[in-house]
Parts: sequence; structure tokens; C-alpha cells
Amino acid sequence: MLGKIANINPDGKYTKAKRYGNYENFLQKSFDSNFFPRDSIVFSSAAVFLSKIGWYLNEVKNHSKDKIHLNFIIGEIEFSADIDLVGFTVSSRQLLGMIKKSASSQKVIKTFVKVSVRKLFYLEDEIMIREMSGIKKLFEKIDQLKMEGNFDKYDSFAFNNLLDGIQSEVEEDFIFILSGLYTFIEKLKKYESMKSYKFIDDKKSAVIIENIVTAYE
Repeated sequence: MLGKIANINPDGKYTKAKRYGNYENFLQKSFDSNFFPRDSIVFSSAAVFLSKIGWYLNEVKNHSKDKIHLNFIIGEIEFSADIDLVGFTVSSRQLLGMIKKSASSQKVIKTFVKVSVRKLFYLEDEIMIREMSGIKKLFEKIDQLKMEGNFDKYDSFAFNNLLDGIQSEVEEDFIFILSGLYTFIEKLKKYESMKSYKFIDDKKSAVIIENIVTAYE
């Protein structure tokens, strides 16, 4: 995982994400040709949707006929997710990876956070754009702990209290992310269209931090 974090170019795609604005540029990216044709009208519709909500799609890979991997950037935060199209309704939770960079004492800190989020499936063309303030605060709290290494949710008391005071704000951010993510996939016509689906409540917290990895450049 640290290797993947180290490969991020802070002067490349993070800068591009702020000025990205139309699907013509989006279609110039290199994506899995087995997943969709480059000149697909359906794909163009999906790209236009991402442009409207201010996301930069960095990568789409087809793991198999039924599973896809997406990597996208919102502001200064990079997100990744694997979507099981066939077993989508089997699990009530979605795993998401997040990477953010920050500067400290003339060093660059790269922080990876893996979260398990309760699925909320609601497709919406007109999504209110969020500034990811809750998730940004989460990364700020992690920075304040001055952690370095690989930690999971069982490692420390401090780890388990990272969401204190920002839980609702973080949950709202992830509702926005899941709505945008699933709406984008629906526009690719890769699974049977549904406008909403109610998942079984697993009685767990809506957002669970599973893993944190930090490294200094």
C-alpha cells in the first residue's frame, strides 16, 4: 500500500482536478477498452455527469465481467472503490480508499484511509456539490496524531475516536460520494437500472475506519 501511496504525483493530477471541466478531455484518458468503447454515447453521458459534480475520474478497470475498479479525485482527495455489479445488493457496506497529502515541517505526508460505509443507494442527476469538509477534518485529526506506519481499527483508543465531533458531517460527505459513484455507474449501463434500494441495516456505525497508513516523503 505504501508503494501505491508513493506513486502519487502531487504536481500532476491533483492540479488538473481543479481545472477539469469537460468530457472531451475526459475521453482522452486511457481506460479499459473492454469495459466500454471510447466513443460511446453512454460513456459520454457518464462523463458529463462527473464534470457537473466536479469529479476527476483517474482510472476505470474491469477486474472481471462483474467487478470494476474506479479511482477518482474530489478536490485534493483521491478515492478508490471496487464495485461488485452482480453481488451489489448482497453486502450492505461499501469499502472506499482515500489518499490525501499534507505538508509538515518541510515534509510531505501521504495518508491513506480505508473506510467501510453503509450503502445508501439513491440515484440523482442533480447532486448538491459538497466541499468534503467532514472528510477534510478527519484527515486533519489524523495529521494531529502524528502517526507514521500502518494502523487498523483495533490499534489504539485514539484511533477509535477519530470521528468524535465530526461523525454526522463525515456521513453526509459519504452519502454524496456514494450517490455520485452509483449514479455514474448506472449511466454506464453496467447493471440493471434501479433508482433506489434499501439495504438491510447491519446495526453498525454508518462509517467505520478500517485502516490508516501514513508515510513521509
